[in-house]
Amino acid sequence: MPEVRDELRKRLRGTTVVSHTSFDRVAFERAMLGYHLEQLKITWMDSARVARRWWAQYAKRGYGLKNIASDLGIEFNHHDALEDARATAVIMLRVLEESELGIQEWLEKSASPISGPRQTIAYKNLSGKVDGDLYGETLVFTGALAMARHEATQKANDAGCNVVGSVSTKVSILVVGTQNKHKLKGMTKNSKHRKAEELIASGHEVQIISENDFLDLIGMQDSRV
Repeated sequence: MPEVRDELRKRLRGTTVVSHTSFDRVAFERAMLGYHLEQLKITWMDSARVARRWWAQYAKRGYGLKNIASDLGIEFNHHDALEDARATAVIMLRVLEESELGIQEWLEKSASPISGPRQTIAYKNLSGKVDGDLYGETLVFTGALAMARHEATQKANDAGCNVVGSVSTKVSILVVGTQNKHKLKGMTKNSKHRKAEELIASGHEVQIISENDFLDLIGMQDSRV
């Protein structure tokens, strides 16, 4: 990162950078912090938030990059960085073309609540606040957290997450706290962590993140640096 920062600044300063969900933005910003580098002067846009507001079928769930690309007929090699970036760009361009709105208009629109004729899906019987940026995500906590578990659960629900107690194919985020080695029975990771890794290996989209990453996701969704 220290070696490429000047080139990134030259190319990106003052621009809008699009990522699909906020995970890439958080990872990028944490990498800059890790090297004690000043954050770039850019504006972040989340194409998943845009897609959720433009296409009604994604307002509730199913707005992962692979799913939307498949629906739109976009062929790409998922989890290859360049391919993911290209697919994200195509999705964003498709929205701009269909909506006839510009980047600045979508920056404002994506920050607004999900509402209007394109978002008519019924949300009752679902956990998580509808207008939360992570609405539609199913989250599991595991390990000891710095904050009280009930507080973490409330924060996740406020961000829109459906919080459950076990890892299954419906889970999209696993937040890993400190694991008690005395309870691991010789393993390096607990059963929830291992199950999530097995799901990832079989093709499911599960994000495994730390408590600090989780706090970044729910507390810095709309930050612009």
